[in-house]
Amino acid sequence: MKIYSIIIKIFTAAFLLKSRIALLILFATIFSANQAQNIAAPRLTCVVNDFVGSNITIEWQNVANACGPFVGYKIYASNNKTGPYSLLTAINTQSQTSYTHTGALGSNPNWYYYMETDFNCPGGTTLQSDTIQNESNPKVPEIISATVNPDNSVTFNWAPSQSPQAKYYIVYAYLPGGGVVPIDTVYGRFNNSYQDFLQDPSQLSIGYTVSVGDSCVGNQPSAYNTSPHNTIFLQASVSRCVREVRLKWNKYANLPGGVLEYRVYVNRNLAGYNFAGAVDSNTTTFGYLDFNDNDSLCLTVAAVSAADTNIVAYSNYICYRPSIVQPADYVHFTRISVNPDNTIDLNWVTDDKAELLVHEVTKSYDCNGFETVKNIKIIPPFILNYAFIDSSSNGAESYVCYIMNAYDSCQVMKASEKGRSVNLIAELTDYYEIKLDWTDYQLYGANILHYNLYRDYGSGWQMIGSFGPNAFTFRDSLYQFLSEKGEFCYYIEVEYSLQLPDVPYDSILKATSNRVCLYHRPIIYIPNAFVPNGVNNIFKPTIFFGDPSDYSMTIFNRYGGKIFESTEPSVGWDGTDKGKIVQQGGYAYLIKFTAADGANILRKGIVILVRN
Repeated sequence: MKIYSIIIKIFTAAFLLKSRIALLILFATIFSANQAQNIAAPRLTCVVNDFVGSNITIEWQNVANACGPFVGYKIYASNNKTGPYSLLTAINTQSQTSYTHTGALGSNPNWYYYMETDFNCPGGTTLQSDTIQNESNPKVPEIISATVNPDNSVTFNWAPSQSPQAKYYIVYAYLPGGGVVPIDTVYGRFNNSYQDFLQDPSQLSIGYTVSVGDSCVGNQPSAYNTSPHNTIFLQASVSRCVREVRLKWNKYANLPGGVLEYRVYVNRNLAGYNFAGAVDSNTTTFGYLDFNDNDSLCLTVAAVSAADTNIVAYSNYICYRPSIVQPADYVHFTRISVNPDNTIDLNWVTDDKAELLVHEVTKSYDCNGFETVKNIKIIPPFILNYAFIDSSSNGAESYVCYIMNAYDSCQVMKASEKGRSVNLIAELTDYYEIKLDWTDYQLYGANILHYNLYRDYGSGWQMIGSFGPNAFTFRDSLYQFLSEKGEFCYYIEVEYSLQLPDVPYDSILKATSNRVCLYHRPIIYIPNAFVPNGVNNIFKPTIFFGDPSDYSMTIFNRYGGKIFESTEPSVGWDGTDKGKIVQQGGYAYLIKFTAADGANILRKGIVILVRN
């Protein structure tokens, strides 16, 4: 009771002095006193059967004085693990470390023992040792897993032996044809893991098993566990056209509770391992698809225990860059434009990561039934932008629809959306007016900004109008061009921005329609009279839009005789015949020329010559 007297004195002093230091001393003293009251038991190290003499020898490691003088060791025994236990003997020699239970095997082959230490420690708590059995060998450990590490080593795990006298474990490599080879020894009952750096699990499945030895001198280790664990040997192959990494592996046997499922993990482009999918315990294959050509891949498979999902055994790790035929994710037209010669420019973009073989250009005049225009063989390196001139189509006849098909070397096709050119039609609807109509420009991702109309009447192209995306007609007045040749040409320029989901475009693009030209029909004004000495003193026709060639004008007298002839439209008849003034009266004329559009023009009649 001495310790308690000291505690009471310290507590009283702390209370009176209100000393924190005294209180700390108090609590430390109480803690130390409580610790001192746990009386440790000896550690039983060995139980040896002497079958000849029917005796059992018990060995232990003694303990130092705990809190008072040594009194003795007590050994308790029972034929059942759960008891009841009876005091077998009390030993009063502190240095003694063994005892022989005489004739024990004669009465019962199964004995269980534990020990206590008796020290003179008032108020102390006596602890018991582990209970051990007189088995000839410790119990064989249960194996937990054999799992491969990313560094290609193998970690082999087992449950600690249930036998307290277990001292060491022998790790074996399990041979494929049966039998075992010891590879190392692990000491300590609770050291239940071994890392193997010598064998190569990337070449084959490696089997492991384990046995246990006790601390009894001369005892043989237990038999090894006959349910070995083999590592999962993962293999991979690549299907270039299916674009799949095909995994296969051996089944994992003897996992606690059996295999719940196999899980596949993939580290793609050094982004860390992520779950890629799972299959049931009877399936040992998996197809991985979520990658691109020459991605960096590391793959592993894990068997998951049905008894405890925290128990996982990994396969070897396969790391490489699979080469596959990368499909085209997209094909988009960027421009469909009619050239001045009515051939058609095609521009498009194709996924430059794709391993393409052919671009197939197809066309249609009604955007329904498409026919092949050209198969364009693609020669690496693969690029983003492509171009082709379609000379098989006449952009002047109508609009042309296109679809671009991209085939890879596995004959897998990626088709573009339909694209359609602009077609312009011009019609002379009345004198001095041309009606112009055009079709809308169709291109996937195109945002039409303007339709610009250009005209050329012999002085070069000039824009004569800009229209919104929904305007498709215009009437062009020609009054201001009466003195011109009469040929009028037009085309449409479409301005658009392009917004594609795969390729950024931040500039304004342009495409053109066909060029259409027509001639205004010649308009001829011929006076029916003229006065040589008056205002209208020269007889000649006025020709609008004619641009005449092979022109001739002949004047005849009343008898049919030719009195005047001119081959220039600007030279007229002044009312004379070889320099002599002719009489007033009616004279016949014949005017002929070829118009600009190739038409042969003939006009004849009577003109009245009037004298003042």
